Amino acid sequence: MTDILIFTIAGIALAAALFSLWHVIRGYQFSNPLFYTVAGVEFALLVGMVIAIVADVRGYSEGDPVLFWSYFVTTLLIAPLAVVWGIGDKSRWGTGVVAIAMITIAVLVVRLGQIWQGHG
Repeated sequence: MTDILIFTIAGIALAAALFSLWHVIRGYQFSNPLFYTVAGVEFALLVGMVIAIVADVRGYSEGDPVLFWSYFVTTLLIAPLAVVWGIGDKSRWGTGVVAIAMITIAVLVVRLGQIWQGHG
């Protein structure tokens, strides 16, 4: 995984977190635009996964593959679970959970980059 890919996915996740925080501040419930924003984060993660699979098969990873892929699978599961929680919780805190999930994804993606480079 290249630094550009890592920071692009992290940036998309942080943008989604800001949009979610805007929902929290305004007291909005989970909405379709927020769903599509989180779906964009998940799509970026899936693109990153395809790139990581190809790079891993070609031997470009220096880190522990078991640790890397366990982090990646966990990261992929966060967004769908946050959406389910956000839809189920009709208060403003349902969108708060989505904001925290997007921040978590951004941090985990940066950590994935560290593991990929053998720092972990």
